[in-house]
Parts: sequence; structure tokens; C-alpha cells
Amino acid sequence: MIVPAGRQQPAALPAMAATGSPLSANNACPNPVLAQNATGWVVTFGGNGSRVAVADRSTAEFAFQIATNSPASIMTLPAAAVTAGQKWTFAADSQITAVAG
Repeated sequence: MIVPAGRQQPAALPAMAATGSPLSANNACPNPVLAQNATGWVVTFGGNGSRVAVADRSTAEFAFQIATNSPASIMTLPAAAVTAGQKWTFAADSQITAVAG
């Protein structure tokens, strides 16, 4: 979740119908659903990230939530081992919530 600078972060993500992409058998991400921890998931600019429980994802019980302190933020995902010349497809589920005020 991205929270604009100067805004209070909501206490929890809002409940929604379960959604999300199924995990691919060829998923190369070493920590795709943050099952044990947030290793590899990092906010490198503009905020702080944390692993939070979610109930609205069909394939994950946790999400990486970002509280921003800047109008923009940059997040990196766990590094996957790749070989030069390989072609990969990248996909991610996201939920963006604006805080009124």
C-alpha cells in the first residue's frame, strides 16, 4: 500500500473479495508470496516497507505494504537468478489505496 507523504497509514488493508494471480510453476522469484518473511522486498526510495497479513489474495497470505514519505517511491523485489539472453515475463499483483484528506 502506498500512503502519500504526510498522511496517516490505515491500520489494515481493506477487506475485498479474494483475487490475485495463480503462481506459475516456473516462478523464479525466491520469495514470491512473502510466506516466511520479507527477505528481498525493499523500498529503496521514498518510504518504508513491511510484510502484512492479507485475507483478500487467492494465492498469498501476506503482502508488502509501503508507507511513503515522498510523492514517489521505488520498490525492488527479490533478485532472481537469470542467464544473459533469456527472456522472462514479469507480473505482480498490486492494490493502491488513496488516503483522503
